Amino acid sequence: MDPALLRATAIATNKSCICDFIYKGLAAVGVGLISPVWPQYYWSPPHNVNSTFNLTRADGSVWSYTKPLDEVMEFDVALANQILNESGYIYTDSTHTLRKIGPDAATRLENLNLSSYSVALGQTLEFEDDVDWDVFKAHVESIQNVEKVLVPKKLSKFQVLAKARNVEQVKSK
Repeated sequence: MDPALLRATAIATNKSCICDFIYKGLAAVGVGLISPVWPQYYWSPPHNVNSTFNLTRADGSVWSYTKPLDEVMEFDVALANQILNESGYIYTDSTHTLRKIGPDAATRLENLNLSSYSVALGQTLEFEDDVDWDVFKAHVESIQNVEKVLVPKKLSKFQVLAKARNVEQVKSK
């Protein structure tokens, strides 16, 4: 998985809100795998030590930011968006609510040996009318990283959208 996407997701998650509203104040925000609820195992990061997150762009240049170690994963939507912008994820609509892997992100991920996303970018995956639903259903999760999927009318577009990954559009033919 893309480290930039993981970092952006982590800092775009309002952990305090989850603790307060989902867990009704019975949880505590932690930094790491072990919650501060178990103080004998919890490690609290020091404030006087800095942490730097480096991101290598598709062109090989490096973008980074530095924060005190105890603030690295704090809720910050603006920084999360900046990380996604710098890593090559692009908006899919004019309302700036959805993103997809752009050409720069695909190249960057290939350079990191994480995937071969650019092979399917901008491609259409089309299924013939005689596709058996049971066979299709068993393999729909392997559909990933295509712009458009064309399915016969007898197949469920919702199933494709729900189970496929990084598919921008599903249409019946």
